[in-house]
Amino acid sequence: MHQSEMLSKRVKQVIQFLLISLMLFYPWIVYFHLDRPAEWAKPYYGEQVLDYFVYNRELILLGISMVIIILMLLDWAWGIPKPCAKKTKWLLGLLVAYGLLSFLSCFFSEYKSISWLGLYQEREGFYAIICYLILFWAAFKYFDQNDLSRIAIVIVILGLILGLAGTLEHFCGSLLEHVWFVQLLTPTKYAELGGSFMSPFGARPYLGFGNPNILAAMCLILLPPLLACGYYWNGWKKYVSWTSSFLLGFTCYATGSTGAIYILMVILIIMIGFTHHKKKLIGQVGYIGMGFGLLICLSIFLRPNQLYSPLVNSHYTSSQQVVHLDSIQLTSNTLDVKGEGVDLLITWNQEKGFVIENTDLAYTRNGEVYLIPVNKTRSIQLTMGDQQLYLDLGYESPLRFTVQNDKVYYVGLYGYLYENIPQPEVKGMENIYSILTGRGYTWIQSLPRLSKCLLLGQGIGSFPFEFKQNEVVGLLKTHGSANLMVEKAHNWYLQVALNTGIPSLMILFCLFGWPFWQLARHYQQLPVLLIGISVSLLAYAAYGLINDSSVMVSPYFWIWLGLAYKLYVIRSSSV
Repeated sequence: MHQSEMLSKRVKQVIQFLLISLMLFYPWIVYFHLDRPAEWAKPYYGEQVLDYFVYNRELILLGISMVIIILMLLDWAWGIPKPCAKKTKWLLGLLVAYGLLSFLSCFFSEYKSISWLGLYQEREGFYAIICYLILFWAAFKYFDQNDLSRIAIVIVILGLILGLAGTLEHFCGSLLEHVWFVQLLTPTKYAELGGSFMSPFGARPYLGFGNPNILAAMCLILLPPLLACGYYWNGWKKYVSWTSSFLLGFTCYATGSTGAIYILMVILIIMIGFTHHKKKLIGQVGYIGMGFGLLICLSIFLRPNQLYSPLVNSHYTSSQQVVHLDSIQLTSNTLDVKGEGVDLLITWNQEKGFVIENTDLAYTRNGEVYLIPVNKTRSIQLTMGDQQLYLDLGYESPLRFTVQNDKVYYVGLYGYLYENIPQPEVKGMENIYSILTGRGYTWIQSLPRLSKCLLLGQGIGSFPFEFKQNEVVGLLKTHGSANLMVEKAHNWYLQVALNTGIPSLMILFCLFGWPFWQLARHYQQLPVLLIGISVSLLAYAAYGLINDSSVMVSPYFWIWLGLAYKLYVIRSSSV
């Protein structure tokens, strides 16, 4: 064998080993990391940010991707030149354009200091985007149909471990709630902080993914190929595959991610539709398993209010003791509050302090506390001192105002002071704020920013700094508290458009579109595992409508996408 051929073969073997190892071990790279935000970011993040296992995982991803790119360059420099097909050139052009738009958006961003590695908790910066493109190209170039068996084994092993671990965590609690385990994952200098870590998600499993929604995304991207393995194999392997599918499906359900469960129901139906020609529909163990999983997922309809409800505490949603606002403004030491049965005007001056200007307003007073009835069940409680004002509307915490240098300020998140209360940029759509647990509010108030992203975006990681934070009325209506930050878009496509520009979003749609088109046209001639991988891409793309891309799951998506492209290109070339 020629030396160049030997080198290409070795490079292919090493890259395949790296990709398979990454797929198998990537979810278990966990270690605590603490960040101290830049001074300009402290009004948004406070003094420190606890990173939920993402930082070190991104570094591992970056390291493996750099090794892969070096190996690919060696293969290109020393290997035997091969003609590049038209489809391959077109695909490479899309990848280069996507990477270039991402780079330029970060380079010209006001927030370039965080654009390269990403936000403190998300950790999906420009480096991660480039890693995804490298993984995509490596899977496209070095995998083919002969590698499907090995990939199927990795999928089943990973699905079985994740499904079993997620099920155990749901019933037995997280290991991260045990001090001894957390301290194993925590640097010595953060030992005290790590020892005080408690799961904020109750019985919802999340393993090392930091959030149940991200674990749900991982379940969605693994389940369709797992289901396909049930057809791909026979004998005991089939039953192992279906056991993994069931455990992973239950884990997805246990995460409590309503969107993921709806999507799971849809992809089960899609899998049946795309694979019914492979085997008889009635009497197959696989389809019985699918039907059983579908019945489990249908139980989500017992909780329909979860689709359209605000994330607020039950102690005031159940009793309806909150006062609903239409607007609240602070201008020239004057606080103007308007809402349902509310028209309150409060001013401050040096002589009298805070004064209620509504002369016809009925209220009772006990020292500094004023109780203003709104109706039979609701009231406003004011606590007014010379320099402090607390406005309690029945929500999670009162709104606080303070006086400094003869000027009234609204006390926002982390104690930062605002001369004026931020106002919503889009009005008239308040009724859909609470859609999908408050995502409607984020999407609506993000729309004005799209006009600034017609060519380039505002930089990866720019979202929380460009989004109008501390907008009191919208936050109260949506989340029941004004003391929180909207950190992300909760929509992958909105995230891409805002971060790297609308043209990059169009490129992303082009990258998705061709495999989905091939699946819809030729599913009857496709291998079942390729159908499963294609449906998993569809599931992740659908989940992107309600969640952002995550560095903890996206590597799988891009590897799957590269593999699907390779198999579809091979098929179209052979037809």
